[in-house]
Amino acid sequence: MTPATQNIRPARSRAFVSASLAALAIAIALVATGCVNNTPADTWVVQNQNPENTRYVGGRITTSTISNVAVGWTADFKAKHGFGAGAPGPLIDKNFVFVEGENGQITAFDRFTGEEASGETIDANQPDSPEWLVDKLVEAGDELALEDFPILTNTNVNDPDDGTSIVVNSSEKGEVVALNEESGDKVWSRQLEAPSESSPRVVSSMAAANNSIFAPVVNVPEDDKDSSLNEVFESTIKAKSSSGSLVSINAENGDVNWTKTLTSAPLGGATVANNIVFVTTVDGNIYGFDRDGGDQVWTSKLPAGSASPIAASDDTVIVPASVVTEKGQKAQVVAFRIGGLGQIGGAEAPKLQQAEEAERAEETEAGGGEEAAAGADGKTIFTANCAGCHTLADAGTSGTVGPNLDDLKPSEAQVEAIVTAGRGAMPSFDGTLSPEEIQAVSEYVSSVAGS
Repeated sequence: MTPATQNIRPARSRAFVSASLAALAIAIALVATGCVNNTPADTWVVQNQNPENTRYVGGRITTSTISNVAVGWTADFKAKHGFGAGAPGPLIDKNFVFVEGENGQITAFDRFTGEEASGETIDANQPDSPEWLVDKLVEAGDELALEDFPILTNTNVNDPDDGTSIVVNSSEKGEVVALNEESGDKVWSRQLEAPSESSPRVVSSMAAANNSIFAPVVNVPEDDKDSSLNEVFESTIKAKSSSGSLVSINAENGDVNWTKTLTSAPLGGATVANNIVFVTTVDGNIYGFDRDGGDQVWTSKLPAGSASPIAASDDTVIVPASVVTEKGQKAQVVAFRIGGLGQIGGAEAPKLQQAEEAERAEETEAGGGEEAAAGADGKTIFTANCAGCHTLADAGTSGTVGPNLDDLKPSEAQVEAIVTAGRGAMPSFDGTLSPEEIQAVSEYVSSVAGS
């Protein structure tokens, strides 16, 4: 397998443009129903993104839990080329992870063990794109030379009525542009920067969270600055010296919040899980940065380079790593998760972990429920699962995604109902936490909120 030397099919460019148009078509449709915001979802409801394409999810991975994130499992990835394999990004549903491999073949992996699940299928039906919208976007794209997947967000996510709905995209000249969603007029633009003798280019998905846009910037050599999207990908994958950066941009005015230099090109795009921005690089690394300040809070080596989007759901991050450029690298899908015990190259830990969970379930059925409830620490459970979204003084947390629990002062029954079933952006923890753990965290929150 020689991923870095294979030619990329011209159809990839057409697919890229079509995907961009389709993504924004869905986003505009949501505007009409008043659903535009940056509220995180536990899972993406369309492939590898939410309908507004903000690439922003909730779940349990936060700066408070990221230190416990490690390899859950790895699975060999059949790919004939580095770019294109997994390029649409993984799709996670309740029990399976779907990844595109060679010749467009979709492979399903068990979400919890990584074992290949033959025969599993997904419903890929999408709403039709309105013709008027496609025409409008093509016209705007020609005029501004836009080439990225568009994002629909607001200049003031916390108070949309006080802000403006904007469509954010990037140009082939390394400029991030925000257009008024209703009129198409330019609201702001930000020319990105690159080291001397190179030009900045955003050739993969940006992300949006809170009131910020996150742009993965590739530093393209001057000789290649006017190259096509495919040529930039191909040359960057081949160039071991390629570099880039991750730039946080203020969604209100286009000012730069912070910039993090990357020693390799971020061809896989950006993904935000609560208050962590994830990005992968061609040299085979994944990084996590604090969303607000830009500090690096986590990193891990990959079995090969990555030029694919990351998918995240609940406690798991899925990364296709299929850019094999050096001896010893191996194309694999890697699942990072809270409590992961495996290693890059192969992980047996999840199967052992599953067996232990089965034994605990048997003990509960045999009458061990009271002992489990007594041993469940509500404060520990809250800190591990809820800290990134809620403020609770007793636990020392200051999350702003969900309600301030000290102000809300919910009853035990209210906490138990919401934790079990979920509400709004908050996911259900039924099946993730045991009944005893839900009871413990409900008792804890109701007893300390507002104290």
